[in-house]
Amino acid sequence: MERELISDESDCSKVLLYLDKLLELPEDIALVNPYTDELALIFAELTDVDAREQMLTKNNCHTSKCVAISPVQAAKCLQEPLRTQAFLKGIKQAILDRINKSSKQDVSILYAGTGPYSLLVSPLVALSHLKNWLLARMYWPL
Repeated sequence: MERELISDESDCSKVLLYLDKLLELPEDIALVNPYTDELALIFAELTDVDAREQMLTKNNCHTSKCVAISPVQAAKCLQEPLRTQAFLKGIKQAILDRINKSSKQDVSILYAGTGPYSLLVSPLVALSHLKNWLLARMYWPL
């Protein structure tokens, strides 16, 4: 049975917890790596794209303009814990800076090369989904 990207509150809660840890921890691979490993397991289950898979098992895609890497190769970015942490902190800070500099609350994000996980905006997606899930349960309990 195929699952939706974030199928229930436990998936959302775990994703948010691990991403929050990445945002608060110092840049130390020993501290950060367990959380990126857990995220890799969750995202592999949710997307059927496993960053632990050998890259040579999936082919690149040749387009008319370039060669696009395979989803597995793109997912492997998650296995670079300090890079993942730095980019997460960067996108969070960029959003906060934009909100603080403008009375307008909308923030537009152009996120090219999201890979199969859209990792850098996962906190936003998970938080939005969890909020909607909780609101739905308030009005339509299980």
